Amino acid sequence: MSEQKEKLWSALTAIVGSLSNPTQLTEFLHILGRRHAAYGVRPEHYDVITDALLMVLREFMGEGWTQEHHTAWSAALQRVSTVMCEAATERSPTHS
Repeated sequence: MSEQKEKLWSALTAIVGSLSNPTQLTEFLHILGRRHAAYGVRPEHYDVITDALLMVLREFMGEGWTQEHHTAWSAALQRVSTVMCEAATERSPTHS
């Protein structure tokens, strides 16, 4: 699990670090989406992960967690999920 934790942390760090570069962020999320699809991740799994991440953030922030935080993080994670799912269902150019 510690390897998975490190991978998750690295991915989240890369996502946050790419926020000012939407093209780079989208490319990164496409790579992640295709990779996760190859591991057998299905679209319905993203909702479970989003809920888990929101719970961790809420616990980490404690009383500092607000509805605004929840709304912003929910929207951000939904966007990440959407882009990754779209990439997972795209056919690669080599399979055309």
